[in-house]
Amino acid sequence: MKKIKAQALALVLIIVVLAIIVVLSVTSRVMTDIRQQGLERASTRAETIAESAVDNITQQIQNGQIRVQSGTDVKIGIGNITPSGSTATPLNLCQNDATDLSKRCENESNVRVLSYDKIIRFKINNSENLEGHFFDAGVVGVKTGNDSRMIVSTSDNDSIDETRSSLLVKAFARETVSGTTIVKLVGECVWNISGSGAATASCIPGSLAIQQLASCPDPARYGTKCMLFRANAGYGVSFWRVKALLKEESGNPNPFVELSLLGADGPAYDFPVPQMAFLRAGVYTGNQGNQQGVFQETNRLMLLHPSVPESVDYVLYNGSGNPVVK
Repeated sequence: MKKIKAQALALVLIIVVLAIIVVLSVTSRVMTDIRQQGLERASTRAETIAESAVDNITQQIQNGQIRVQSGTDVKIGIGNITPSGSTATPLNLCQNDATDLSKRCENESNVRVLSYDKIIRFKINNSENLEGHFFDAGVVGVKTGNDSRMIVSTSDNDSIDETRSSLLVKAFARETVSGTTIVKLVGECVWNISGSGAATASCIPGSLAIQQLASCPDPARYGTKCMLFRANAGYGVSFWRVKALLKEESGNPNPFVELSLLGADGPAYDFPVPQMAFLRAGVYTGNQGNQQGVFQETNRLMLLHPSVPESVDYVLYNGSGNPVVK
C-alpha cells in the first residue's frame, strides 16, 4: 500500500512539474509576442514620424522656406526641442514626454539636409527630363565658353537597348526682354548612349558642340560612359536639359537610365549652384515603460531645379531673332 501511495505521489509531482513547465513556456512565449508586437508598433510609429519629417522639409524647400546653398549641412529637430548642434526651429512632430505613444520621440531625433552641387546617378524613366543649372531659380544670366560646359555620364543597364537609346540634350538661356524674363532654346544635341566616342553624338550646327573625353570622371561613381557638351562662341547657357529617349530591352517594359550631370572642372565636377539635396530623418522613440526604444530612418534625394514645362521645348524663330514659344 505504501508503495502504491509513493508511486501516486511521484506521478502527481511529475504532472505538476510538467504543468509548471508548460505554463512557464506559454507565459514566456506570450510575453515575447507582446514585446515583439510592441517593438513593431513602435517601429511603425517611428517610421511614420520620419516620413512626415521628410515630407515637411521637402515642402519647406520647395516653398523657399529653407534655402539650400552650396555646402549646406543643416540639422533640424523633429521633436519640440532643438537637438544639439542645431539652430533651426524644430518641427514639433513628436515630443519626448508625450502621453500619446504615437507622438513620442527622443529629443535627438532630427532631419539632416545635405546639398550636392552635381547630380549623381539619378534614375529617370523614358521621356523624363533632368536638368543641370548654372544659376539659382529665377536668376537671369548665361555662362559662355568653358564655363558653359556640362558632362553627362551614364552606365549600361539591362532595361534598355543601348544601340537604340539616346539622350536629347538641350541648352536654354534665361533672358530679360522688355522687362519680362523669358527662356529660349539655344540649341540641341543627341547622344546615342551605346558609347562615348564622338561619332555617337551630334548637335544642330551653330550654337552647341560636343567633346569626346579621354576618360570619364570617376566611372565607379558617376558612370562608365560620358560626353561633354558646351556652347560655341557667341552663345550662352543658363541651364541644360537632358531627356531620355529609350528603347526597352526585350522583356523589360519599364526602361530607365541612371544619369550623372556634372560640371566640367575636376576633381569636384561641381556646378556653381546646388543641384540636389539629400534628406535623412532619424527617429528614436526612446524607452517607453518596459518597451525597448527603436530607431527608424527615412532617406530622400530631391532635385532642387524641377524641370520647366515641356512647352519650352518647342521654340520657333520668326527671322528677327525673337523667339516665339509655342
